[in-house]
Amino acid sequence: MRRSAFAAALLLASGCASWRALPPGPTPEGFVVLVPAAEKAAARREAVEAALPLFLSDDARSARASAVEDRVLARAADFVGRERLARRRKGEARLPPSAVEVRVDKLSGALLSTGLLQPAGFPLGSEPILLALGDPAAPAVADRAAAQSLETALFGRGLEAQDARDPLVPLKRPLESTTTAELVLEAARDGWPRLVTGRTALAAERDASSGAWRGSARLDADFYELRASSAAQSFTASGRTVELSSASAISRAIDQATAEAALRISKLIERGRAGRTTIAVLLDGYKDPAYVRRVIDDLRAAPGVAGASLIAWNGPEGMTLVRAFAVGLTAETLTAELLERDSSLRVSGIESEDGRLTLDGPDIPESQDRGE
Repeated sequence: MRRSAFAAALLLASGCASWRALPPGPTPEGFVVLVPAAEKAAARREAVEAALPLFLSDDARSARASAVEDRVLARAADFVGRERLARRRKGEARLPPSAVEVRVDKLSGALLSTGLLQPAGFPLGSEPILLALGDPAAPAVADRAAAQSLETALFGRGLEAQDARDPLVPLKRPLESTTTAELVLEAARDGWPRLVTGRTALAAERDASSGAWRGSARLDADFYELRASSAAQSFTASGRTVELSSASAISRAIDQATAEAALRISKLIERGRAGRTTIAVLLDGYKDPAYVRRVIDDLRAAPGVAGASLIAWNGPEGMTLVRAFAVGLTAETLTAELLERDSSLRVSGIESEDGRLTLDGPDIPESQDRGE
């Protein structure tokens, strides 16, 4: 397995002696690493490269070498903070290393936005669903009402959706398509991972004996996983209710139909994932780069884990987030795999339904303890 000198520098940084006014180790923005280069551009690049193993495994980085070079290493200056470049002083036999702070959240954000941290077939955070119900050229009032209700129903199932024609929250790039076929291509070009199209039919009739109104709603929908295919998965959802007013009957029927549609969509998404889940691993309390790397290496080595990446830093004593991409694992089984590999890890919480586990960090070293 390929290992660079820069990765070794990252692992050893927290144990090195302080480098003048910028000691290696954790900072509020990320961590300081020691690198050989004395020239600014080279030192920055080496520092960012030293941090990459926390985000990408060697295999993942090799498979996406061109993207890493163009979108990360070529922009290394965007991801560093404080720095102290190497300079030989009188009496020093060798040129000392340069100290460079890597800003973790900045680097993570760049990697996330380009999809470099996401193994194929795995969700990473929220993958929004674009709702474009009705005729692309002129959606009916019924379709607008159904889209708003479906957006709420999907949110209740933990899925983020956006009504393409919501006047209060407009799309950054409004849709211009006039046919469904064009709409599918446009949504894919704009980077939407999922799309729902369809038509809504509403009816209300008064019951002669009771005077109440019977409302019905039917949604014929097509669901698209745009990253996988342009083919639709079709389904029908319906709702029926009895209310005192026609408006109330129709509104309740729409809510019933979209609740069923949200269930169908969530099932389609789960089926497409085929047992693939993203488990959040929270590192609580103090931690340094070596500890974070240790946890990530343990995750990557666990059976059933396709990858693991650092996502958010939140300071050396805040809650650092690592995501593990797992196949057929729950938070409990992943915890058991971790403890099997490293019994010294301290587990402080497991949330089964949320797919989350929390590890307590190591004790604060005396060199870092400020008595706070």
